Amino acid sequence: MKEDILVSICCITYNQENYIRDALDSFISQETNFKYEILIHDDNSSDKTRDIIKEYELKYPKLIKPIYQSENQYSKGKKITAEYNFPRVNGKYIALCEGDDYWIDNKKLQKQVDILDKNDDYSLVVHPSVYFDQQTNIKNKKNFLNKDTILNIEDFLDEYYNVMPSTLFHTSSLLFRNRDIKKLLNEKIDFYFKCKVGDIPLELYLANQGKIYFINEYMSVYRQNATGSWSLQQQDKNRYLNSLQNIKEMYNSFNLYTKNRYRDKVNKFINYIDFYINLNNENYKNIIENNNQDLFKTLDLKSRIYIFLQAYFPQVMQIRKILKEK
Repeated sequence: MKEDILVSICCITYNQENYIRDALDSFISQETNFKYEILIHDDNSSDKTRDIIKEYELKYPKLIKPIYQSENQYSKGKKITAEYNFPRVNGKYIALCEGDDYWIDNKKLQKQVDILDKNDDYSLVVHPSVYFDQQTNIKNKKNFLNKDTILNIEDFLDEYYNVMPSTLFHTSSLLFRNRDIKKLLNEKIDFYFKCKVGDIPLELYLANQGKIYFINEYMSVYRQNATGSWSLQQQDKNRYLNSLQNIKEMYNSFNLYTKNRYRDKVNKFINYIDFYINLNNENYKNIIENNNQDLFKTLDLKSRIYIFLQAYFPQVMQIRKILKEK
């Protein structure tokens, strides 16, 4: 690899002036016995994000390699990481962290690299993350496995389903091989490129390439509801429903890519998404009568009664609403 760089840190940012320093400082403070680079893409920020990146670029010119867009590419439907950061990776391995998230362990990269170096059949090394709600200032440590664990793709799909609709591992925890990304780009793998979100199809793709090693140590922070963040955008109902539909199409495409090898497991995700689409669209009969029956049964009694009455006795629910308003 160029300049003997072992790890390429890929970071995308847009209007994150309040957070980007935390991300960059956490990259720079990594303690490693190898060289790494920071590939950062600013998508034409209108705040001071670009100025802050330039400040760091001047201070660390061999480390920080930015792209400054003159027009916003995300709004044009571009898949930013895949189109602008992945193609310029020089490292053997790739780490991800978006501009509003950051790492909290200075040895994070070293720990993850040591595992991939010793195990050629591993495609991904991950760890749990601290979830920090920017609006409430509440921190929540999310850990779905609670011990060092090796997963194959079927294990991954089983565990992943237990935390739907969230991802099993946050983007800021991922370290994976450049060779797998080269394959992803060269083959233009459909289910990845057509999905508007990047983390879910990327994790699926990498899980299909080899084993996943989970390090049971908190080494990153994911900011929820930060300005411009995906979590905040999803509070818009139409945007949320469109993204769910897009992810559903991605799962169907993943079934085609894997020749239906994991169809039964993947179809559970599709049914789960249908459940949320029906719930948000108030299609209550579809929840009870179609493929969502199993999910309907997992709801608490109060929720089941509410959905049942909305489905078959909407007049009763309307009268109840009128009486409550008086």
